[in-house]
Amino acid sequence: MNVYLVSSWPLSKSVNRLSRIWFNIRWWTAFISILLLFLPLANGVFVYRNDLLVMVKAACLSSASAQALLKLLVCRFQSDRLQFLHHEMETFIKNANPLEKKCLQKYIKKSGFFHVFVSVSMWIVCLAFIIEPIVLSHPYPTDTAYPFVVKSEPLRIALYLQQIMALCFIAAALTIDFQVATLLWFTCVKFEVLSHHFREVSSERELVSCIKKHQQVLWYAKEVKHAVQYITLATIATTTIGVICGCLALISHQPLSVKLRVANIVGNATSELFIYAWPADNLIQKSQDIGWSVYNSKWTNAPISMMRTKMNVIHRSQVPVMITISGVMPSLCLHYYTSLFIVFVFRKDSLVMVKAACQSGASGQAFLKLLICRYQSDRLQFLHHEMETFIRNANPLEKKCLQKYIEKSGFFHVFVNLSMWAVCLAFIIEPILLSHPYPTDTAYPFVVKSEPLRIALYLQQIIALFFIGAAVTIDLQVAILLWFTCVKFEVLGYHVREVSSERDLVACIKKHQQVLRYAKEVKHAVQYITLATIATTTIGVISGCLALISNQPFSVKLRVANIVGNAGFELFIYAWPADNLIQVRLGATLNEFIMNASDSSMLVFQKYIDKSWKFQFLMVFGWYFAAGGLVLGPLVLPQKFPNDAVYPFSVEHPLVAKIIYAHQSFVAYQCATGLAMDGQAALFMWYLNAKFEILVSEIKRVINREDLCWCIKQHQEILLFADELIPPIRALAFTSISVTKILMISSGFFLISDETLLVKLQFVIVAISSTFNTFLYSWAADDLINISGPALSSEIFNGFCHHSLKMKKMCLLTIHRAQKPIVINIPGLLATLSNEYYASRFRALQQFALLSTLDSGMNDKKMLISVEVVYYNA
Repeated sequence: MNVYLVSSWPLSKSVNRLSRIWFNIRWWTAFISILLLFLPLANGVFVYRNDLLVMVKAACLSSASAQALLKLLVCRFQSDRLQFLHHEMETFIKNANPLEKKCLQKYIKKSGFFHVFVSVSMWIVCLAFIIEPIVLSHPYPTDTAYPFVVKSEPLRIALYLQQIMALCFIAAALTIDFQVATLLWFTCVKFEVLSHHFREVSSERELVSCIKKHQQVLWYAKEVKHAVQYITLATIATTTIGVICGCLALISHQPLSVKLRVANIVGNATSELFIYAWPADNLIQKSQDIGWSVYNSKWTNAPISMMRTKMNVIHRSQVPVMITISGVMPSLCLHYYTSLFIVFVFRKDSLVMVKAACQSGASGQAFLKLLICRYQSDRLQFLHHEMETFIRNANPLEKKCLQKYIEKSGFFHVFVNLSMWAVCLAFIIEPILLSHPYPTDTAYPFVVKSEPLRIALYLQQIIALFFIGAAVTIDLQVAILLWFTCVKFEVLGYHVREVSSERDLVACIKKHQQVLRYAKEVKHAVQYITLATIATTTIGVISGCLALISNQPFSVKLRVANIVGNAGFELFIYAWPADNLIQVRLGATLNEFIMNASDSSMLVFQKYIDKSWKFQFLMVFGWYFAAGGLVLGPLVLPQKFPNDAVYPFSVEHPLVAKIIYAHQSFVAYQCATGLAMDGQAALFMWYLNAKFEILVSEIKRVINREDLCWCIKQHQEILLFADELIPPIRALAFTSISVTKILMISSGFFLISDETLLVKLQFVIVAISSTFNTFLYSWAADDLINISGPALSSEIFNGFCHHSLKMKKMCLLTIHRAQKPIVINIPGLLATLSNEYYASRFRALQQFALLSTLDSGMNDKKMLISVEVVYYNA
């Protein structure tokens, strides 16, 4: 319907002349209507240049209307190409086989909800513009400035209606983004279906057929790129203007209703670019996955000509399909999206704003969780049915494992549940004790004078708070699914240890596949609930901490502290079982490999232990030594507690002081233990490095084709293990490095300030220690890049000349795969970890040291320097 209004969706080739005329009428009507709004809006930006808010609002709307005009023009110019692309897509969907339908359904489920949500949000913004003049007595929906005086009432009504019509066309034109995203998602579907066919290739004839399909898909992807690149450029250019202008309005002193509307515009602008970046990033991955699928196919027994052909396909797949314009727009992906929209806004405002942010974060979280559970109802129903069946039919071993996990997590779950309901009850009771009108800090867009209306709103807020309290406990439901998956893995691990025959082993492998499928379903069911929780609790924690450090009454701080504590507990509800699931899965694999390792493999393990244990031991010892120093500090220094915490109550009473001292000491050792997890992450990376080195040593001993085939299978298994290992390592590395970066920057400010030498020395130690955490990851990650890429390729190539022609082709295929080493990174958030990355971080510390030296030598002038050096090695 949206694209129908603005005629952006091309007509079919078989339509009659009347349909074409109606299509052109719709397009010209939309174009002229939007243009007639854009011109007075652009004039309004100039006329209202002395009124910041009006100018910003006019700039936001003029950028949106300019974007709509550009999209209409590009779609008109690209109509023939878009007509072909849509015809190809419609034909594919109409004739889709079961595999293709499954892939299509997968992508519909993946992106459908987001597309609907953003589309509805855009129309809400449009509706808000239309309704606002009625509520706020404005002459027009937008801040236009006409070059003539509007005195006649019929003319004013005509202009009002014209603006309403133009706003509807703008909202419809903005949804052209979904048309572009649909083409990108469809191209991803074609690549994914083709990947499946490549994995199943068993003859040269099938391979040639797949290559022809690959060429067709690449050509289609190229056409899609040419069709959408200028629409994407128009969107990026105009949304950037809208976001900048919108943020200026948000940080100014304006009414809540105005900020709410501008915030909606900014949110929709950022969502708009994400509509492109998400499928474009997926397209890059799927186009590269073709080579991975070819490598994973059954090619070790294939003829030489077939190997040569597969090698060419792998080589071509190393160049991904990207949406880009050389010299104007870089490759569109999630990394580009995050680099474009990282905006920090600090607003020093009242406590009410902070409390309202906490409350709105909780209600937003509950709202999102309810929507996700509704959307995932079928999958959750299956998962819970599987869990109930397992519990009902559990044998003694399974019951023992279940009881173990119940005892492990039961008390914590009950405690958190009661804490959440205590917060809910505190909100309800507080208005009675403190004479507040409502339980929450709401601001209604109308005056509440009637007592029955106030009571009705009070009761509605109480009901909503109970629903929010109930919805927040969905976290416990997610945690139960994760704990249950841990139980299944643990029971399976016991059965694997008891294997005594090949029949038992086959049965365990089948069970393992079933458990992996179940774990995958759990992952898909809970990942968006987890994302909603993390996003909203982060807002709550930041807002709550602002309230805690402000000068507020103790009762207020107590309530906010409860909110912040529950937010922290909420994240821990997910993190604890998820971490346990990783340990059960990866730890079992590591133990099994080490227990069955040969003497030569044990020598490799010993080599890596000798290589890294001293540094890791030094790090762990340093963390616990620092914790001990903090704990013992009050005994030798004139301070009361291990750290400089400020409590909102008196701590002079000896019993209170002892409790706080014990609590801070316990937390200090907990922090040291948490930091030791970096060593655990590095241990898994060293283990992966050892597996690659063992593989390299096996390749050295390859004599015949059977040995080479065995090595290739081992390589494929190691790569699959790496796919499971990298995500948790990536999350731990990102968390650790982000915190250490903050420590480095904070320490740097002290180094360039006018502090005593002793204080600067302390912060030098903090800064250097923080770099060691980064080195812990980057050292192992750099070794992993080398051993999984250049070292492996080099060793295969060294024995290349001694092999037969067929074995040479097999070696070349493996070398091609090794050209893409295993890296630890997060696109847009974490650069590829390596020694080079560590060196860039250390150079940042050197910059601060240099500034400190310069500052200490300048006695006549005092300088305030704020420097942040960021080296990004993509």
